Amino acid sequence: MTVAAFMDLALYHPELGYYARADQRSGRAGDFFTSVDVGPLFGELLEIQLAEIASILQATAEVAENAERIHHNSARSARSAVAFDLVEAGAGNGRLSADILRAARERDRAFYDTIQLHLVEASAGARAAQRATLADVAERLASSDASFPCSFDGVVIANELLDALPVHQVVMREEGLRETYVISQRRSVLDTPERHGARASASDSLEPLRGAGAEQQRRGWGPGAVREGGAPRDVKNDDGLTVIEGPPSTPKLAEYLARLGIELEAGWRVEINLRAVEWIRDAARRLRRGFIILIDYGHEARELYSPTHAAGTLTSYSGHRSAGPEAPAAAASERRESSRSGGVPGARSVRAGVPEWGWGPTSDRKSSAAAPPWLQSPGEQDITAHVDFTSVRQAAEEEGLQTLGFLDQTYFLMGLFPEIRNPQSTPNPQSAIRNLKTLIMPGGLGSTHKILIFGKGVGTPALRGCSYKMRVT
Repeated sequence: MTVAAFMDLALYHPELGYYARADQRSGRAGDFFTSVDVGPLFGELLEIQLAEIASILQATAEVAENAERIHHNSARSARSAVAFDLVEAGAGNGRLSADILRAARERDRAFYDTIQLHLVEASAGARAAQRATLADVAERLASSDASFPCSFDGVVIANELLDALPVHQVVMREEGLRETYVISQRRSVLDTPERHGARASASDSLEPLRGAGAEQQRRGWGPGAVREGGAPRDVKNDDGLTVIEGPPSTPKLAEYLARLGIELEAGWRVEINLRAVEWIRDAARRLRRGFIILIDYGHEARELYSPTHAAGTLTSYSGHRSAGPEAPAAAASERRESSRSGGVPGARSVRAGVPEWGWGPTSDRKSSAAAPPWLQSPGEQDITAHVDFTSVRQAAEEEGLQTLGFLDQTYFLMGLFPEIRNPQSTPNPQSAIRNLKTLIMPGGLGSTHKILIFGKGVGTPALRGCSYKMRVT
């Protein structure tokens, strides 16, 4: 199967997938930290932006209604507040939306009363926990489902969703573009994509993969595709997983790179997120009028597909430890963790360094026969890849969205912070100030995470979140 199919099973299998087996995966008891884990401050700041967005939608709706009234020469009638659809995609158990709703109820009751909350979450377990998480603000919950509402007016928020969508992994060889595949040791040594067809079914059971992963972990090594004398070969253990190369599973992979004008050099290994493009197209089509706010880590295509990331960005997270080509060497990982994440150990963020597992053009380590970390223990660790914001933006604009802002989280939150209460007035001002620093500090969440904002049918309003500085580092 492709790496994308493997990730789909390992992360989203309805019973054995990583996200299906727990309603919350982040936080101190989880495997990584996100901005939501810092505390309610992140949601409180986002609520300021959403309240402004709601007022923009209300104003533009009134303008449209007045124009219609004048056209038909009809009398003006009293207008009630426009319902505001708040759609959180990848909502988990609903913690971020709960923080937003509580802030809205405290600061702007009129806005709070217009909110219709829609939580979109693939994990049935997380969906089951949402009403309890919302608790005192659960009255605003309009729907909870695995897919978007059919249509809506308001805003879509996706916080660290696109990085967790399944990706294809490709590698450029002298003979041309090849794709990485995962097969089980139960198959024969001659069992290749060329023999069985490039597409492998993603509906195969995850159980054999989990068993193989456990055996890999017990033995301390696993399979991986390595090169000897310039020729690829398959490295297998007795009953683990195998990573091999074959022809691309779909012409869309080469087309994706060609559309960006990207030419990979021999030996470069990169990820292609076709699912992210499909996701933004779907969201754009269902949004009648409003905004989409994406919060994630990644790069423009010209940086993502460059020598800097020529070993790829596919990274695994478990117990607040990361492994993969973007992770620092094991000896330095613990020392750098806190400073790289703005004081939050295990935050999912950009990390540079020699690949721990020796799979890439920059590595000269002798452990190249070991399996890449993302192949270990399927269903028991998170797997992510950096987002290609260029392709997401191009697809959004092709669907009629307008790009309103692209900036670091630092500058987005700094534009909103003047509207929030003084941290000194909180019961624990030192904690509030520390949390703010964690969210905005360069080198941590503040600079690794980017904000990409789209609008549809709203013109080009100057948003508060884009008022401080429009900059991407």
